[in-house]
Amino acid sequence: MLETQAVVVRIEDGVTYVQTERPSGCGHCSSEGGCASGTLTKIFGAGRTAFVAANGVDARVGESVIIGVEEGALLSSTVAVYLVPLALLIAGAGLGTALSHRAGNPDLYSVLGAAAGLLLGTVWIRIFSATRRTGSRYRPIILGRASEGMQCTPRGCGH
Repeated sequence: MLETQAVVVRIEDGVTYVQTERPSGCGHCSSEGGCASGTLTKIFGAGRTAFVAANGVDARVGESVIIGVEEGALLSSTVAVYLVPLALLIAGAGLGTALSHRAGNPDLYSVLGAAAGLLLGTVWIRIFSATRRTGSRYRPIILGRASEGMQCTPRGCGH
């Protein structure tokens, strides 16, 4: 199970919302010679991400908690969200190129096929996300309070 620290920001109608701090990199990014992670952080910004988590420990608003998600669920979601759209984009470009031999201008058909594949990939992500949103396997779980002796490091959380 992958674990990280979060704060309970609100509880409404039995639904618990937690907020995590997005990592800002390794700390060397502000100095000269920093890595590409610092550049990406500057572009996309470090910030907070809020989401729903199952609250089996009766955590209260404002408490610092440890949340976890199954590694298998995270891995399958990552593959579905990144690799499926990429495969559809490449397949669309290939199909466009194959169809262009009859009509000429293979570059135009490759670009149009890739765009169609990317659009189909976007639709796939929306459908996949909607079906996984209700699954308990994909929902983070509050494992305990951070004040109960659990400490978080970049490698995970534990006692």
